[in-house]
Amino acid sequence: MDFPRLMDRMLGHVTRTLGEPVIYKRGEATYTLPGVFQSKHAMIDPDTGMGVQSNQPICGIRLSDLPVTPKVGDRLIVRGVNYRIAETQEDGNVGVLLVLQNA
Repeated sequence: MDFPRLMDRMLGHVTRTLGEPVIYKRGEATYTLPGVFQSKHAMIDPDTGMGVQSNQPICGIRLSDLPVTPKVGDRLIVRGVNYRIAETQEDGNVGVLLVLQNA
């Protein structure tokens, strides 16, 4: 099995197990898919190696679950709250982390 296909299967299992339904909106089009949402998160600053706490919510999704390429400005509805995508961070394989702002 090739690596990208294996990663896609693994991420699919993670999003089905740990995820929750999210609604992705671009214009009038809407897509419901599983996403792993965090209202706050911690990450590592790549320049210093220090942990950075962020109050920005994030949502991880599997790219194959979404029929469009995520882009800044699209909307996400999670737990009834409307968010705007402020940044997309693809993992280089099969997933993307969406950095969100309250809409």
